[in-house]
Amino acid sequence: MQKMMKQLLALVLCAALMLGCAVLASASDVEPDAPGTAPEPVDSITVVRDVRAMGETITGLNVTFAQPVESLEGAKITATYTVAATETEPEHEATVEREIVDAVLAEDGMSAAFTMVPGAMIDGWQNSYTGYKVEIGDLTIDNVVGDISPDVDQFVAKTYTTPEHSYSEGEPVTTMDARYFVPDKEAYAKPEEGYPLIIWLHGIGEFGSDNRIQIAANDVPAWAEKESQDIFGGAYVLAPQNHAGAGADGCPAATMSVIEQFIAEMGDIDTDRVYIGGCSYGGMSTWAMIRSYPDFFAAAFPVCGNPPGNLTEEEIEELKDLPIYMTVAAGDSYPTIVSGVIQAYNELKAAGSKNVHLSLFNHSEFEGAESLVEAVGYVLDHFSWVYAHADYDGKGEDYDGKNFIDTSVDAEYGPYASGASAVVKDGQFTYTYKPSEEGDPVSITLDGSNQRPEDAGYKSFKRWIAVQCKRGVLPVHTFTDVPAGEWYAEAVDFVFRKGLISGVTATTFCPDMTTDRAMIATVLYRLEGQPETAADPGYTDVPANAWYNDAVRWAFEHRIMTGSGYEAFQPKRPATREELAVIFRRYAEYKGADTSASNDLSGFSDQEEVSEYARPAMEWAVEAGLISGTDDGKLAPKDPVERSHFAEILKSYCEKVA
Repeated sequence: MQKMMKQLLALVLCAALMLGCAVLASASDVEPDAPGTAPEPVDSITVVRDVRAMGETITGLNVTFAQPVESLEGAKITATYTVAATETEPEHEATVEREIVDAVLAEDGMSAAFTMVPGAMIDGWQNSYTGYKVEIGDLTIDNVVGDISPDVDQFVAKTYTTPEHSYSEGEPVTTMDARYFVPDKEAYAKPEEGYPLIIWLHGIGEFGSDNRIQIAANDVPAWAEKESQDIFGGAYVLAPQNHAGAGADGCPAATMSVIEQFIAEMGDIDTDRVYIGGCSYGGMSTWAMIRSYPDFFAAAFPVCGNPPGNLTEEEIEELKDLPIYMTVAAGDSYPTIVSGVIQAYNELKAAGSKNVHLSLFNHSEFEGAESLVEAVGYVLDHFSWVYAHADYDGKGEDYDGKNFIDTSVDAEYGPYASGASAVVKDGQFTYTYKPSEEGDPVSITLDGSNQRPEDAGYKSFKRWIAVQCKRGVLPVHTFTDVPAGEWYAEAVDFVFRKGLISGVTATTFCPDMTTDRAMIATVLYRLEGQPETAADPGYTDVPANAWYNDAVRWAFEHRIMTGSGYEAFQPKRPATREELAVIFRRYAEYKGADTSASNDLSGFSDQEEVSEYARPAMEWAVEAGLISGTDDGKLAPKDPVERSHFAEILKSYCEKVA
C-alpha cells in the first residue's frame, strides 16, 4: 500500500510539473491574442526517486508521449552518469542500462510509469545522472524535464533564524535549515493536548545547506509512513540540518531555538510528548540536547551515538528519570561508541533509572547492503539506524531478529572489522576493544541482559516511544472509542501493545463489534509468533490470498480450530462465547498448559444452555479466570464475542495461563 501511494504521488507531482511546463510554454510561445490555444504535447521524462535504508535511489521514470503509444514491449532505459577521476583515469561519462521490473501504460497511451531495480549506493547511477534515455521501438526520448522524490517532498523545507553559533575557527552562522512533516489531520483526529512531535538529528555525513540530505540520506521518511503514524496517532516529524560544521556539542541552543519556533508555529503540538533521537553524530547530539535540556523532552532515543565524554554524576542524576532507549550494533566501526553506550546504560541503571533500555545487535543488515559492502569492502555495522527507522522488535527471521544478541545463550561474536569482539557467558555480555591502536584491550560488561522492546513491555521500538509522556505513560493506542476508565480499556491497551489486535481504523477499536473466526485464528497465530506451516486443510471458503490464510492453516494443523465439515471454515462467522472457550482450551493444551481446573458452573442461571461439546472447556475457562458472567449473572454461551470481551479474555489468558 505504501509503495502504491508513493507511485500515485509521483504521478500527481509529475502531472503538476507538466502542467507547470505547459503554463510556461503558453506564456512564452503563444500570442496573447490567441485564447484557448493548447500547447502541443511533447515527449518527456520525469525522474522518480525513493528513499530506502541505504539512502535515496532512482527507482522510476514517468514518461509522457507526444503521440499515443500502443505498447511498452521491448522498452529499454539507459542512464548516463559521471564517473569521478581516479589516479589512472580522468573524470568521464559512462552509461548503464537500467533493469525494468514494471511498466504501466496509461489507457490513452499518452504516458507511462516505469519501475526499475535500484542499484547499490556506491554506483554512480544509483542516485545521480547527467541524462536518461527511453527507447520503445523506433521511438527515442531523452528530454528530462523534472526530478521528483515523493518521500522527501512530503517534508516541508524552511530556514530558521537562531542564536549565533559556530565551531572551532569557522564563521559564525545565525540560521539553521529544517524539513518537517505534518500529520494527516483528517485521518488522525487531534488529541485534546495536541499531536506528538518526533525530532530526528542527522549524522555527520548530512551536514550542509541543501536542506534535503538529512531526509534523503537514510530512511527518515519511515516516520511519516502510515505504519509509524498509526502508532503515534498522527505525529509531526522535524529534521533540522546543521550547516555550521561538525562539533561534539551539536549546537544545542540553536537546535532548541528551531524546536521552540516550530512548536509555536504549528500551534497544536503536545509539549508533553516531544521525542528526540538521531543517529551517529545525531545520536551524540541527542545526548547533548538532553544534557542541556533534561526536563524538556518526553523521551530520547539515541542510535549508534554515545554521550561525548563521560556523563557526570550531576548529569546522571538529572537524566535518570528521563525515558531513554539506546540502540547500537556491537560490530559498529567505532568501538568507543559501543563502549560509551554500554557505559551510559550501566550508569543510568545503577542510579536507579526505571525506564532506560538498550538493544544490542551483532551486525547492521538491510536490503541492498550486500552489494554496498562488496563495493566498499567493509561491513556497514554503523548503520544500526536502519533498525530504528524500521521499528525493530528484535525477533523473527528478518534482519533485526537475526542480529539481535540473545544474552540467554552463550556465544562468541566477532572479531569485527573494528578489531573488537564480544562474548556472552552465563547471561552476561562483555565487549572487548582497543581504545587506541597503541593501547591495550579493555573490556566492559553490560549490566543485565540485552533487551528487546517486549522486555520493556511493548511489541516494537516505536511503540515504546509513542507512550512516553511527561504527564505519565500513555495508553499505546489512540482509539477515540476506548475511553480511559472503561472496564475494557486496560485490555485493549494490553493487546494493542503486544501487537495482537489492531484497530478497525487508525483511531477506532470498535469494542462492540463482534469477533469472527478469521480474527480469532489470526490473533492466536500472532501470539504463537506466526510460524511457518505446510498444512493445507482445503477449505473452499479460505482463499489462498486471504489475509487470514496462514493463520487458518496453522490453527488447522494443530487442531486448535477446525471447520464445519471438510470444506468450510466459515471465517466470517462470529464466534460464540462457548466456542471461544473451546478454542482457548485447545490452544492451552497445545502449549502444554494444565487444563484440569474445573468449575461446575452452578453459579450461573443459564449454565444448562452450554453445549455438551463445550462444557468441559467452559468449566475450565471460568475456573481459570478467562470467562466470567454477564452483569445479570449469566454465561450467555451462545452470544457472539464482542471485540472488547475478546481483548479481556486474551489478556487474561496471557497473564493467567500462558
